[in-house]
Amino acid sequence: METLENQEIEAPLEAGNYPGRAHGRVRPGHAQAPSLVLRFRQARWRILLVALVVAAVTGLLRMAMPADYASTVVLLVGDATLPSRPGDPVKTPSSLMRLYYESTCTAVLDQLIKEFDLRSHYGIDENDAFAYARVTELLRNAIEPQYLDAQCLAVTVHDRDRDLALAMANALQEILQSMSRARHDAELERSVKLYTDVLERSVQRRRERDARLAALVELSESGGGRDPRYDIQRAADLLVAAEAQSLDAERELDIYVGAQRLELLEPISVVRTALPDIHHSKERSAWLVAISTFVLAAASLLASVALWHFHGPEFKRWMNSPGLLP
Repeated sequence: METLENQEIEAPLEAGNYPGRAHGRVRPGHAQAPSLVLRFRQARWRILLVALVVAAVTGLLRMAMPADYASTVVLLVGDATLPSRPGDPVKTPSSLMRLYYESTCTAVLDQLIKEFDLRSHYGIDENDAFAYARVTELLRNAIEPQYLDAQCLAVTVHDRDRDLALAMANALQEILQSMSRARHDAELERSVKLYTDVLERSVQRRRERDARLAALVELSESGGGRDPRYDIQRAADLLVAAEAQSLDAERELDIYVGAQRLELLEPISVVRTALPDIHHSKERSAWLVAISTFVLAAASLLASVALWHFHGPEFKRWMNSPGLLP
């Protein structure tokens, strides 16, 4: 009979075999190392407790943080056309891109800061030398323009006050429309001035021609060896032609000004006004943060247990190595 010392017991090969295990055989006198599943079962309550504590702490912190409300206005931007001459439309540069950058330009920010007293709202001391820079930076970060398509722009205003976010979004829409209307009126005035100058020069030339025609008629009446009826008829034809050119210029100017005022006074139209943020909930957000944190914490702890199961002895030897000792 074989003695117990010479007997070898067959054992399945498992991960995490300790030094007493060799080639899948467990020698007598050595205990079998626990499996990874067994380690998970032994540590499950500790993992669950730690993950719950971490999730509860993050959820409470999220509840303590102030909410961030958002109100969005959607604008439809049309390319204004100011013809260089009647019947020949030429698009002015900019529209959607210009509006995108104007939503956070200095003029808009200054008007919002003054209208809503944002320096006090943000709690910035007036004696602070950088008070204007601080409040401007906070407001600029709170405004988020976003392209929706080739003609639509959405502008979102963020703030911890739901009503203030709504009011600033609607005020921003009105400011942008006012600026666009003022810019269009200025372009129209410049174009009208251009055509007025052209008309004045045309009238001046007509007066010069009238003076020459009058001199020609006077010369024909005084007699000069030619038939006076021929000179008078020629003078009348030239006078009619000059008057027709002047009338055409006046009519083109009237049509141009009327068309611009009727069709292009509103290059920006409102698709959707800003609405209060009714979907934001601190409780819902806190629950989402807590659940996400719980899942991440549990996964991290399980990964730590698995790492210790496979490489725990190596890590211990590395920590106890002479090179790490002082």
